Amino acid sequence: MNRLAPTLMSLALLTFLVFLVALFPSWPIAGMFVETGPKRIELTLWISISLTALWPLLWYGAIRRPRNGQTTAFQPIRLVGVRRRWMSGDIRHVILEFTNDAYRANFVERNPALLRAGVVRVK
Repeated sequence: MNRLAPTLMSLALLTFLVFLVALFPSWPIAGMFVETGPKRIELTLWISISLTALWPLLWYGAIRRPRNGQTTAFQPIRLVGVRRRWMSGDIRHVILEFTNDAYRANFVERNPALLRAGVVRVK
C-alpha cells in the first residue's frame, strides 16, 4: 500500500536530480579524453545525458519490478471511475479494476452487499 504510482512531476524531478548527480563523475571522465575548453564541457554534458538516460532501465527493471505474488509493482486494485449525483456531488458508485484475479475473486466474495447494491462495480 505504501508504493505509490509515479507521477509525471515526480519522474521529472527524479530525472533532473539524476542528471545533477551524473554531472559530478562526468567532469573527471571527460577530463581523461579532453583537457580543457568547450569540448570538455560538451563531452561532460553528453556523458551526463547518457547516464541520465540509463536510470529508467535500472529503476523500473530492478527496483520497481513486481515482488512475489504481485502482477505489478503497485496495488492490485485501481480506482477506474467514480460516478456522482448531479447536484449534490454524492458518490453513486465507484468502478474498480483488478490486476490480480485471485485478489478480485476474494474481493467479490467478501463484499456481496456492496456489489448487489451497485455501490461498487468491478471491471
